[in-house]
Amino acid sequence: MPSSGPSGVESEEPSDSPSQFPISVSSSEPSSHPTGNPVSHPTSSPTLPPTVGPSRHPTAGPTLPPTGAPSRHPTSGPTLPLTGSPSRHPTPGPTLPPTGAPSRHPTPGPTLPPTGAPSRRPTPVPTLPPTGAPSRHPTPGPTLPPTRHPTPQPTLQPTRLDLSQGFACASTSIYPFTSNSTVSGYPKLVPMTTGTSSQCVIRLTPENQIDMASSAMLSYTFANANKAFSVSFGYRIYREGNSDGGEGMAFVIHQDPRGIKALGGAGGSLGFHGPQAINPGFIVELDTQPSGGKELMDQGGRNIHILVRKNQVLTEISETQKYMRTDTDGLATGRVWIHYCSTQTLRVYLNNTGTAKPAAPVTTTQVNLNDLFVGQSVYLGLTASTSSQKTDNQDMTTWQFSEDCNATF
Repeated sequence: MPSSGPSGVESEEPSDSPSQFPISVSSSEPSSHPTGNPVSHPTSSPTLPPTVGPSRHPTAGPTLPPTGAPSRHPTSGPTLPLTGSPSRHPTPGPTLPPTGAPSRHPTPGPTLPPTGAPSRRPTPVPTLPPTGAPSRHPTPGPTLPPTRHPTPQPTLQPTRLDLSQGFACASTSIYPFTSNSTVSGYPKLVPMTTGTSSQCVIRLTPENQIDMASSAMLSYTFANANKAFSVSFGYRIYREGNSDGGEGMAFVIHQDPRGIKALGGAGGSLGFHGPQAINPGFIVELDTQPSGGKELMDQGGRNIHILVRKNQVLTEISETQKYMRTDTDGLATGRVWIHYCSTQTLRVYLNNTGTAKPAAPVTTTQVNLNDLFVGQSVYLGLTASTSSQKTDNQDMTTWQFSEDCNATF
């Protein structure tokens, strides 16, 4: 299209041929720009390279920057590469997806680690598992049940105690029994035979000590409600060179408030009877001498008495004559078996010359231990005594106990 120059002369629109540039204007004014009119296009001349003609489409210029033109549009250039500029800012990229939430809530952080977040807080992740910490302490789960210590003999089965091999002389006590006596030092361990021996017996009374009462007791908690049990113990009752000693032994179960140290009198009281009688109590007495004016019947002496004491009243349930001393030199061992079942039937067997169980019991009777004792915890063991005129070595050689009322020992 024609245009009007500064001198009013029309000029034609420049063509693509460079030969037309010098003749585009006619003027009497000296020409300072022989290559073109500086007034008609003041901005286009500096945008074209010297070797290229005027650009009809100046906007197409931005498509040429791959040859080094990024400097022309420093601001527009970076706006385009944002879709593929991860290589320019490799670290800021990962910071955008979380939207900043990890820093607001450090606890949800552990759910993001699979995307690469572990590198952010490598140490906090393992510190969060306290939410599942039960696995850290597997022992409290089994925690130690109260049934582990039902009695003072935790190393033994709660419903069975087997000391059928006797007592080791190397021991410094009569464990699991507790000793109590009117004479210091008894009961105590003595060798099974004279001379060197690794097996010992528990001596409740010695033959050279008069007017003495003694006991070897342990505490026990029955697992069965009926207090059914079987007990068997080996024993020796003798006096060297003399067949007429005294006074006897007794198997006792009690709940005396004095506890394991409860002890009755000497002489015919056999360690459970007398002014300081054990109460309440169940007694199987091995009486080797008549008790004279005592409360016990003792019809003829040397009897097995089945007795109960309740509310300070001693009641004899049965009495059977039986010789119980073993021998006069301590070489023989006798044995007793007592069985009490939930039917409240009590059976007692005795062999004073050996350890084989007789075919028939010495006595059978009825007794109700649940009527005598409250609860399941009791004390049980042996008592013994000597008198001012009669003494004996009275020993426990073995001990076995079970809550099976028909246990075979």
